Amino acid sequence: MGLLDNQKRKKEIQELQRKTEALHTDISKEIEELLNELNSEFEAHQKQEKEWEALLLDLANKLDAQERSRLEQLAYHLRAIKQCARKGVDAMKQLSRDQKKAAQENRRDYEEYLYL
Repeated sequence: MGLLDNQKRKKEIQELQRKTEALHTDISKEIEELLNELNSEFEAHQKQEKEWEALLLDLANKLDAQERSRLEQLAYHLRAIKQCARKGVDAMKQLSRDQKKAAQENRRDYEEYLYL
């Protein structure tokens, strides 16, 4: 009776392991897709930054002091938005790494338990 209970429990744990690994795989794929999309969009907009800075310099020379001040404030806010976007990309990278690490640890825990 004890042997059958152990085999049944082992099968249940193996099934739970398969479901967990499938879930980890799905989540990892989704995170990776979102990270790639976010990173490519960030990089695409990053290329426009030099053009924006050149335009600001051209405009700053043509504006009076008050308008130049407003333009500098806008540029400051846009740089803050850029920093926020960069932090978002970095956070997604960290989330991706953490998810992969959690999946590996989970897999090791199952294997350790099943093959003791």
